[in-house]
Amino acid sequence: MNKIKTLLLTSAIIAVTSMSFAQTATLQSDLKIDEAKLTADNKSLVIAEKSKDKDAIKKAKDLVKADKEKVKSDTKAVKESEAKDTKDKKEAKEAKDKKDADKVKADKEKVKAKTVKKEDKKDEKKVVTKAKVLRDKKGEVVTESEVKSGSKVAKGTDEYNCSDFKTQVEAQAFYDKAGGVKSDTNGLDGNKDGMACQSLPKN
Repeated sequence: MNKIKTLLLTSAIIAVTSMSFAQTATLQSDLKIDEAKLTADNKSLVIAEKSKDKDAIKKAKDLVKADKEKVKSDTKAVKESEAKDTKDKKEAKEAKDKKDADKVKADKEKVKAKTVKKEDKKDEKKVVTKAKVLRDKKGEVVTESEVKSGSKVAKGTDEYNCSDFKTQVEAQAFYDKAGGVKSDTNGLDGNKDGMACQSLPKN
C-alpha cells in the first residue's frame, strides 16, 4: 500500500511540475511581448515629444506608464513562477530518489527472500540426506517408533556388516532389498559384482 501511495505521489508531483514549467514559459512569453510593446511605445513617445503635440505626448506617456507597470507585474510573476519551478523540481527529485530507494530496497528484500528460500531448501535436502534409514536383517525398512517400542530390531542401512549375518544368503537378501550395488553404502559387496559377503557360508 505504501509503495502505491509513493508511486501516486511521485506521478502527481511530476504532473504538477510539468504544468508549472508550462505556466512559467507562458509568463516569460508574455513578459517579452510586453517589453517589446514598451520599447515601441517609448519610440512613439519620442516622436510625440518632437511633434510637441500635447495630446499625443500625454497619450504616449500614459501608454508607456501602463506598459512599465505591466512589465513590472510580469517580471514579478515570472520570478515567482521560476522560484516555484525550482521548488517543484527539488520535490520531484526527492520523490524520484525515494522511489528509486524503495525499489532498491524491495529488490534487495526479494534477493534476500530468494536466498533464504534457497538456503531452506538446502537445509531440507541436508535433513533428508542425513535422515537415517532403518532396516531389519531382511532389509525391510523399519520406523524409529517400531524400534523404540521393541516390536522390531533394526539399525541404519549403512551400519550393517557381513558379521551381522549368519549366511551369505541372508546377507544377499538384505543387500538386494537395500538397493544392491548402487546402494551398497556399508560395503557388503567389496568387488561390486553383485554378490554380498561371499566369505560367509552359503547356508
